[in-house]
Amino acid sequence: MGNRIPIFEGIRPNRDQLKALGAAMAATGAVALFHVDKITPEARVFSFKTDDLERVTVSQDEVEALFAEKEVEAVAVGCPHCSSNELEELAGLLKGKTTTKPFYIFASAGVAEKNSDLVAVIERSGARVITDTCMVVSPRMNEFDSIMVDSGKALAYVPGMCGALARIGTRKECVEVATG
Repeated sequence: MGNRIPIFEGIRPNRDQLKALGAAMAATGAVALFHVDKITPEARVFSFKTDDLERVTVSQDEVEALFAEKEVEAVAVGCPHCSSNELEELAGLLKGKTTTKPFYIFASAGVAEKNSDLVAVIERSGARVITDTCMVVSPRMNEFDSIMVDSGKALAYVPGMCGALARIGTRKECVEVATG
């Protein structure tokens, strides 16, 4: 991307997905701003002449290669930190299950305190909620050679900052691997 501003068409992300998209782009390059057609403020107000823009298409094969099967020692989600909605989703996915691999969930202390009931459900499964630190600087992540994550930001940072192989999956897939 360089210093260009991408415009995404054909996606309808929610707030958490917008957060993840922005964090992944900032982690992997010099993308300081992006637009999502009919979603971000400027994209709703202005008309862009998209015919004149360079188009980048990501194929299904390219996406699936990121999800390739790799054995993992631990699972970590929350980079960027989990929101209340994401904690609720994780609690629902983990309810009644037990982790078989170390599973770390990162959130701000404020979000964790506000959602202490969800944190309790999550931690009953064996997963740990860690607050006010990023997974890539947490000493816990240095213990593993391979980590499954649920975000492009973590996928970009884990190899260099934690010295571990990274595998990406959906939040549901992360729970399945952690409780497998």
